[in-house]
Amino acid sequence: MIDPYDFVRLVTFALASVWTIRGAVRTYRFIRRWEARLDAWGLPKEWLRRAALKGVARTTVLDPVNLALILALFGVWTFRATL
Repeated sequence: MIDPYDFVRLVTFALASVWTIRGAVRTYRFIRRWEARLDAWGLPKEWLRRAALKGVARTTVLDPVNLALILALFGVWTFRATL
């Protein structure tokens, strides 16, 4: 029998991994699609990459709600319930 805490950790880790990989692939495709358009307009690719990186950082780690949830999750994961 698997410990319920280990099961929740495993499911949470699996979901986070799938969403992270999926988000990375979608972001990569978005950047590649727009880089082709920027070439036609004569704009530098570095501008788009910086803007995408800032957007990703602001919606994940730099968002106070997401940061609080991440810290709460790691806090809960570090302590085991003792009965």
